[in-house]
Amino acid sequence: MSGVPLNFANMKSFEAIPEGDYPVKVIESVYGTSKRASQPKWRLVFEVEEGAHSGSRLWREHSLQEQSLWAVARVINALTGQEISSETGEFVLDPDEFIGCKAIAHVSVDDSYDGTPRNQIDSLSSVLTGAKK
Repeated sequence: MSGVPLNFANMKSFEAIPEGDYPVKVIESVYGTSKRASQPKWRLVFEVEEGAHSGSRLWREHSLQEQSLWAVARVINALTGQEISSETGEFVLDPDEFIGCKAIAHVSVDDSYDGTPRNQIDSLSSVLTGAKK
């Protein structure tokens, strides 16, 4: 078996960005399944658009199980301005439709399992209304 050549010359290190509110844009939106229970999930990758941390990426995943749909509705509301509620009924979630959507992400910093600082998106606010979602 032959090896794979790797060049680390231009490798970027990962550093958590400071806690705060950041303008973000969805750059990836995909369906997936959870590792443990093989349940459906929605994975979003955001990119900070402005300021000293422009270009930094943030990740957020949501379970698509019924008991978690309240959180999914908040994300859809923040990204599209479309009010989703129990009165909405059935909604077809097309991940591709969220690419390019913008929001304000409230980001915090906590420690990962190994003590390394990592970012977490605590909430999203609509750039359309400014309301927290």
